[in-house]
Formats: sequence, structure tokens, C-alpha cells
Amino acid sequence: MKKEINLLVLLCLMSGSLFAQFGQITAIQMIPTNPTDADQIKAVAEVMLGSSPCNLDNASSSVNGNTIQLNTYYCEGLLATICSRTDTIVIGTLAAGSYNLVNLMATGCGPYISVDSSLNNNFSVSVFSGVTSNGNKQAFNIYPNPVSNTVNIDLNKIFNACEVTLISSKGNIVLSQNAGAEKIIKLNVAQISNGNYTLQLIDNKGNILQSEKLIIHHN
Repeated sequence: MKKEINLLVLLCLMSGSLFAQFGQITAIQMIPTNPTDADQIKAVAEVMLGSSPCNLDNASSSVNGNTIQLNTYYCEGLLATICSRTDTIVIGTLAAGSYNLVNLMATGCGPYISVDSSLNNNFSVSVFSGVTSNGNKQAFNIYPNPVSNTVNIDLNKIFNACEVTLISSKGNIVLSQNAGAEKIIKLNVAQISNGNYTLQLIDNKGNILQSEKLIIHHN
């Protein structure tokens, strides 16, 4: 009887392990949909995993020519039920051209086991022309640039602007400020480290109205 119980436990553990190794990338899309070389580009991956709860342990991206490799590592719980989730991974700015994004998915909480790499995504990056996606002229001008203390964001016309964000070269938001109703928004960057950044104006629906390069250099 004891042997039968041990065998049953072993079969259950093996079954749970096999189920946990299941993983599938169900969809992947780029944000923004039609990116330019001034945009901070993100990949949104929808996945299904074999057990719950499921957490994204780590994610990284690398660019080799026109191929972008996205690596996602998931850690799963012991509940044998399908776990679905959507994750957004920052890729950053890209030069104009055509790209193929390959998503390599792994599970196991470390050591990881590759489970899916079947879903690729082809997309193009265009040159930013100074015209927003809704056909309007530039939403804002910035000065001074380079800046050491305060950058002025001069809105050319009234948009449904909601937020101004400053994004590092690694894709991290380092500063965010409500756009308000002012024609000129003053953004204090005195405490931000020297470097190249992207300044974005976002409307109340989350759409990027315009992106501009900003250099912060403290004397």
C-alpha cells in the first residue's frame, strides 16, 4: 500500500512538472503602432502559462542589426491551472528601418526552460517628420536644449495634453509632470543626471502627441 501511495505521489509531481513547463506566446504588438525614430518603443506580449500564479521574473531585449531579441523569464506557482497575463517590455528608440522582433519565452523560476519562440513580429520605424500621427504640426518646442536646470516646453496649440514625461536612454521614466492648461510648461531637471533623454507629450487617452530628444548637461 505504501508503495502505491509513493507511486501516486510521484506521478502527481511529474504531471504537475510537465504542466508547469507549458507556455505559449499568444500575441505580440508594438507601441506605438507606427513608431518613428523619436519614439520610445515598447513590446506588449500576451502569454499563457501552465500553472498559477505566474510572475514575470525578468525581461531583456537586444538589437542585432534589424533583429530584436526579446527574452522573457516567468516563475510559476503550484496550482495546475492556466495563467494568462500581458507584459510590456521597453525596447527604447530605434533607427529608421524594418525590424523583426523575436520573443524567446522561458519558465521555471531558475534554472529556466525555453518553452516558446514561435511568434515573431515584423514592424517598421519611420523617420520623425515633425508631424504628429493626427496630421497636426509639432505639438511643442523645447528650449534650451541642451539644458542644465529648467527646460521650457512651449505648446504650439491646444491639445488634449495630459502629461509630460522624461525618459532615459534605457527606457525608464525619470520624471513626469501634469501638462495642465499652461501654454509654456517648465520642467525642472536640475536633479536629473547628465545624458540623452526623450521628452514626450501624452494626451488624456495615453497617445504620444510628440517625442523630442533632450540633452541634460550640468556645468
